[in-house]
Amino acid sequence: MPTLLRILDNASGIGTLVFRALIPNLPADQIASITADDLDENYLAVLRRRVPKDLATKIHAARLDQQSPGLESDHFDYVFNNFGVFFAPSDETVPRETLRMLKPASGVAGFTSWNKISWWTDVLLPALKKHLPDAPPLPDPKALFPGQDFALACALLAKSIAARAWPSSVAWRS
Repeated sequence: MPTLLRILDNASGIGTLVFRALIPNLPADQIASITADDLDENYLAVLRRRVPKDLATKIHAARLDQQSPGLESDHFDYVFNNFGVFFAPSDETVPRETLRMLKPASGVAGFTSWNKISWWTDVLLPALKKHLPDAPPLPDPKALFPGQDFALACALLAKSIAARAWPSSVAWRS
C-alpha cells in the first residue's frame, strides 16, 4: 500500500497548482488530503467548484492566513507556497510556518511563482490605458530583472526569504 500524502497548497488562489500539477500527476489512492488555502473567499469558491466529485472528500478549501494558518505541526508531507509568500507583510513568517507544519526529516517545501508575467502586457497595461489613461507608465518587467529570467529571479527571492527564516540545518535542493 502506498504512503498516503498530506499536502498543503498555501495561497492556492483558484487551485492552479492543485488542478494543473497535483491531480494529473498523483494517483487518487496516494492522496490522504489536499488542503488548499487562501485569504480570498471568492478564489476559494471557484476552487471548490473545480473539485472533481471523486476527490471531494480529499480536497478541502479553507480560508486561512498563510502567516498564521493554525494548522497542525509536523503534519504535511508537502507544503507549497505560491507567489503569495512575496506579498505577505512578514515574508519570514511564511517560511517559518511552512517548516513548522512539515513532517520532520521527510517533509518537502516548494515555492512557486509566475513562469512569466504575460498578464502584465496582456491584461494590466491595456486595463490601465483604458481606465487610467493619465497614469504614469509602468516599468518593463524585463528592466526590473536585467540579465535574469523572471522565474529565476523569483526563485532566488524565495530562497533568500527562506534562508533568513530557516535554521542552517535545513537541507536545500534547487
